[in-house]
Amino acid sequence: MRPLNLDLRIEELVGQYAAARQQLEGHSQFSALGTIAEIPADLQQYIVRYKDVLNALDKEGIRPKFILPPRLFPIIPHSSDLAALISHGRDIYGNTTLNALDTARTSPPRGVGEEGIIATIAEIAQIRIKSPKDSRFWTQWYTGLSELDIGTSPQGNSLAVVAHLGILSVPGRLRTAYNATGVNAIGVNGAAPYSDPEFHRLLNGRLPDGSSIDVVNFAEFLRNGSQNLPRRYAVVMDLKEAQKFPTGVQKTGALLDHPVFIAAVGGKEELAQYLQRVVEVRGKDETFCTEHLTTTGPEKAHGRLLFLYNYYHGLLGYDYLYGSGRFLVGSSGGAA
Repeated sequence: MRPLNLDLRIEELVGQYAAARQQLEGHSQFSALGTIAEIPADLQQYIVRYKDVLNALDKEGIRPKFILPPRLFPIIPHSSDLAALISHGRDIYGNTTLNALDTARTSPPRGVGEEGIIATIAEIAQIRIKSPKDSRFWTQWYTGLSELDIGTSPQGNSLAVVAHLGILSVPGRLRTAYNATGVNAIGVNGAAPYSDPEFHRLLNGRLPDGSSIDVVNFAEFLRNGSQNLPRRYAVVMDLKEAQKFPTGVQKTGALLDHPVFIAAVGGKEELAQYLQRVVEVRGKDETFCTEHLTTTGPEKAHGRLLFLYNYYHGLLGYDYLYGSGRFLVGSSGGAA
């Protein structure tokens, strides 16, 4: 596992950006785009600006996927993406989580296709924070494209990993779990079984389809949060330490330091904001974090998708592979 080093990330991205710009300068329609601005030092501003470049390319009829390095595609959502999900996002429900996800990934009008957004738990939490208490985002429960993975490191350490757009977000991977064990008997308490090498690759920043994911340890995440991370990232923590924190219905203050809840909603400050809104919405100072950490062990690597409940508004994950699923989907930067 390589902790995130922001300076190295910017240096790497700047190099890739320069290579992409050089390719664009040779394109017949480059002059129509004007001069590409200098690269800002802040990583999120950089990717926001890069997304603007992609939008300009699209307007000129240029197909960026065949010009720019794939790793440069923007993965930090604009605030406009969250605003679009609030205004135009659609709920996609299925009698199983697999059916819901399959529908979400179909082409419009049913789903959003490959270019659309399927919200993570962190994004749903932000949407709830910004939404009034009578909004459907509070009255409905939502599955997020975020997961809790548990396993053992090559060194024998028991680990919990909260991954946004992780292993189970890879197209076809959830179906593999269903096919392997049957919809009514997936793993332990609704978890998808992993191979040990698959879990170890996650720790090293690799997903089953070969794509990369940023991996940070919890101590670093606690310091820096998710502000300079892409949408796709994983937070690694010691399983035994995570299991020391309370589960079940609690006063919200008891959950402020819960590492799984912190990683799921995007940071400690984000969790504090979310729990404050829960109290305002419910009119009662309590919520919960599910017992998914204590009902399964690390002996066999496994993962489960997480979801935010609608009544207590807490974090759950104990059975929702074989249970129903509801994803929030939308188009990037626009109406769904």
